[in-house]
Amino acid sequence: MINPLVLAGLLLAASPGGDPSQRQLAEVATLSASAGELLGAASACREISRDRILAVGQKVSDIVTATVSGGDKLAVLEEIFADSAADGKKSVQSGRTDCAAVAHSLSEIERKAP
Repeated sequence: MINPLVLAGLLLAASPGGDPSQRQLAEVATLSASAGELLGAASACREISRDRILAVGQKVSDIVTATVSGGDKLAVLEEIFADSAADGKKSVQSGRTDCAAVAHSLSEIERKAP
């Protein structure tokens, strides 16, 4: 599980007046968390094809790796993604999220992502 202090540090570093590269890192951390949750939820929906999930996952990966050049920062982002994916999957399995909403959100990402 991601250390909340690490995530808080990333987000605080992105506060107004902070280093632009830190703000960008915080934005990528937010993307990793959001995409992880969505893709984890999608993986629990039989009606959403694995190909769609993989395609969106690749787009997210491309954005993250273009922004972060490896090392500890990339490892933290991967952990954020993985933890969020597990949460998304549990959300569908528990019935808190339905697959129709997940499919709609996935379609939105597919349309907007480069």
